[in-house]
Amino acid sequence: MKNQHNHRYALDENGLLIDVFSLSDKNRGQSTPFFCCSCGSRMGTRMGSKNTWHFYHISNTTNCSYEGYLHYVAKEIFASTYKQCIQEGIPFGLLLPVEKKCIKYSKLIDGAICVSDDLELFDISKVFDTVDIEKPHDGFVPDILLSSSYSKDVVFVEIAVTHKCDSKKIESGSRIIELNISSEGELFGLKKHEIDTSDPAVSIYNFQKKTIETECEIECSRDVSIFTVNKSNICGRDNIKMSNLEDITKRRDLQCLIIDSEIYEGMMNYENNIFNAYKQGIEISNCNLCRHVSGRGSGLLHCNILNKRAFENDALRCKEYEVDSELISSIEPSKSIYIYSDKAKENETGVFKNEQAQQHKEVVKSEEERLIRPVLPFFEE
Repeated sequence: MKNQHNHRYALDENGLLIDVFSLSDKNRGQSTPFFCCSCGSRMGTRMGSKNTWHFYHISNTTNCSYEGYLHYVAKEIFASTYKQCIQEGIPFGLLLPVEKKCIKYSKLIDGAICVSDDLELFDISKVFDTVDIEKPHDGFVPDILLSSSYSKDVVFVEIAVTHKCDSKKIESGSRIIELNISSEGELFGLKKHEIDTSDPAVSIYNFQKKTIETECEIECSRDVSIFTVNKSNICGRDNIKMSNLEDITKRRDLQCLIIDSEIYEGMMNYENNIFNAYKQGIEISNCNLCRHVSGRGSGLLHCNILNKRAFENDALRCKEYEVDSELISSIEPSKSIYIYSDKAKENETGVFKNEQAQQHKEVVKSEEERLIRPVLPFFEE
């Protein structure tokens, strides 16, 4: 049976892969020998004006595999493209799935971290600077072996035409990129200097998904629940956008701002933050602190001396106001709160008032100094 497929590629007498479109009219009719990449049979050229140029088998052949042809050409194109990138210093990108962790606001609130799945482009030619076709490695013969002169790390590139990657290769733990090719038209994609692993035609094995710490450039839309005490000793609470949080910490009309890192996206316990602020030395006059008040936590305070409903700011002008020292001493301050205050600024300790928060700030700073993302974090164990 005659091979029914026209071939865009063939081998010349030196075994070099030739694209029929790299030839010119002057090659037409010449006796330059070309050979099939799959069966090795002699091939001729058709370079007319009516049909697409192609190589064809001069004689009938029954043992030529079109799948074998695609497999051979795909390996050659990928290897030559990758080698060109190495030699000419052209980046060869591998787009890999990563977990991105935005730490932009973790400097203000411990735990205020956004995690999302994304793709990150890595220039693999910077590390894997050697490419070989069918070079044995650890008992396997990958279609293409990418290796490094800097480390023992390797990547197998497998071309899947009809047969998927061998299960034993996958189970070996070797990092594998599998490129699915089903037609000659798909060979062009191998000339790109990039592999997109989100492409359905691409599969990856044994690449450990890495987490990359970053700081988003867009404004964060998350809400934050805050507790404030202004310089008139009046308490308040509000929900603000995370992106506005840093500006709030710099407001000069506030003597105190409290955020609870454990529940910053929910509603904080208002009364507890009054107690926390008072225990940190913030000047507050509030009926919730008064020993003559009952009904805390119900939203309806009652003054037991004046025998009437009390509103929290009545304490600012009440002669009977007296802090309940016993109640205050019984309350353990939350270890998860962050208190921003003028007093902390005046003491040059930053905006963090409590010791735990100050320690957090120092840890974040040291992490920033340490964080240098490697070129290719995906192959780090």
